[in-house]
Amino acid sequence: MLDMLRIKDVALIDELEINFGPGLNVLSGETGAGKSIIIDALSFVLGGRAAKDFIRTGAEAARVDALLSVNSPDVIRLLEGLGVQPDDDGALLLSRQMTADGRNTSRLNGKTVTAGLLKELSAVLIDIHSQHQHQSLLDADRHITLLDRFCGGDLAEYKARLAGVNNEYREALKAMTRISQSPEDMAAKIELYEYQVKEIEGAGLSPAEEDELLERRRLLNDSEKLIAASDRFLELLNDGDGSALDRLTDARGVIGGIAGYDERLEEMSGSLEGLCADLDDMIREFRKFAENLPQDAGELDDVEERLDALYRLKRKYGKTIPGIIAMCAETKEKLRLLQNSGEELERLNELAGFKRSEALAVCGRITDLRTAAAKKIQSEIEGALKDLGMKNARFEAGITEKDDFNADGLDRVEFMISPNPGEPMKPLARIASGGEMSRIMLALKSALADYDDIETFIFDEIDTGVSGRAAQMVAEKMARLGGSHQILCVTHLPQIAAMGDCNFLIEKHTAGGTTLTGVTALDRPGVIRELARLTGGAEITEATLKAADEMKGLADEVKGRG
Repeated sequence: MLDMLRIKDVALIDELEINFGPGLNVLSGETGAGKSIIIDALSFVLGGRAAKDFIRTGAEAARVDALLSVNSPDVIRLLEGLGVQPDDDGALLLSRQMTADGRNTSRLNGKTVTAGLLKELSAVLIDIHSQHQHQSLLDADRHITLLDRFCGGDLAEYKARLAGVNNEYREALKAMTRISQSPEDMAAKIELYEYQVKEIEGAGLSPAEEDELLERRRLLNDSEKLIAASDRFLELLNDGDGSALDRLTDARGVIGGIAGYDERLEEMSGSLEGLCADLDDMIREFRKFAENLPQDAGELDDVEERLDALYRLKRKYGKTIPGIIAMCAETKEKLRLLQNSGEELERLNELAGFKRSEALAVCGRITDLRTAAAKKIQSEIEGALKDLGMKNARFEAGITEKDDFNADGLDRVEFMISPNPGEPMKPLARIASGGEMSRIMLALKSALADYDDIETFIFDEIDTGVSGRAAQMVAEKMARLGGSHQILCVTHLPQIAAMGDCNFLIEKHTAGGTTLTGVTALDRPGVIRELARLTGGAEITEATLKAADEMKGLADEVKGRG
């Protein structure tokens, strides 16, 4: 549910905050007062685009904050699937700012997020519909998604199964295409792959070889200096006359002979003994190092030749030796498939046939579920349209078969309607009346309400073209919808405004030569006055106030009856 909307420096709005309530929230006001600006601001904070004039003239940036509370466990699971975790009390604070140079910053509970994530959230939390957004309802490609909402959890399981089978089927077809080629092309590929495998395997590569060769080359380049230094090091420590080890050994013997005279001398004797042992170990280790120093003058040429061979292979087949080894393994597998292409084609053809049969069986179950749901949606929407004054309207969710299946199945779905007796069923896109389109949309939303996890619906002047008895029916339907969902409705109809659980008046005023939009939460007297304005125009009289009070009373009675 949308609890609060705060808008700063957007179009005609300096700064305002609206605290919405449950049920039907009505926003009304004179034409041009700024009602749609509020909906545009909400759309913006939910990740939508904003025009260049979105920022108030003279301001450096526009900012919108929306505080929502999430109570549905199903919605919370959907949010967690998007990586979003509400606060312990279910609160989500969405914030978005746009600067004059077009930069956007989006935050969720204080953390920076992408506008794309906000858009994904909006699909889960809030459904915005306006008169110009009827186009989405006219898009037949979206009808299958709407119908699927009526099918329950079984459909989701079948579609998940179909997605896996469809993927396996398509992969088998791709593999068949790869190895289905002319004998000439196949022979050329086999020859190429055989050459590549022979060349790489003949090189006898090992993953660490290049690093080892580079280290060996470094040693070879410095071998003369290393050998000379090693000889001198060993001479000083052990090999020469008066070497360090000999002197330490003699010193240990001297002090050992007098160590019994003083504890300190015993400690010195022990320390010298340890030094002799450590030095002896060091000399042995260094001899191993010196013995492994390169002595062959021609070895450097061999190393350089091997490195050149590796570099040629890298230029030809890949950037690294491990990458070349992996590429060789892949090429061997391709070669195996080509050499056994007849058997492989037969296997893949059998697999594709099996997966296609499996997919078609699942498609059949999906079609059965959609057919049952289509009858259900037809009955519910025709009932809703009857409530909205279209008593003789007939509705149908037409299901036809596509040429081939995909992850959605084998069905094509298009909503059809006959608004009046004697008229044939036609696609929704051929409905000309804006008033009829508004009522059809509301009927769809009413029918979907029990199957939809979205908690908040927003209707921006979808009552255009509706008047009289039909307007009253739209108002009653919207009030009933507000019994299970939060509804925000921008309207000019007094019948809808009278049904409001929370009413807000949108007004323009001038301050210091600047025109600004403000919002006032109306108490009951304020609601009566606004109903009088909506009913009677700019001039409000005692008669219009009395009629407005009566209208509000009748609306309360209707709501009380549920």
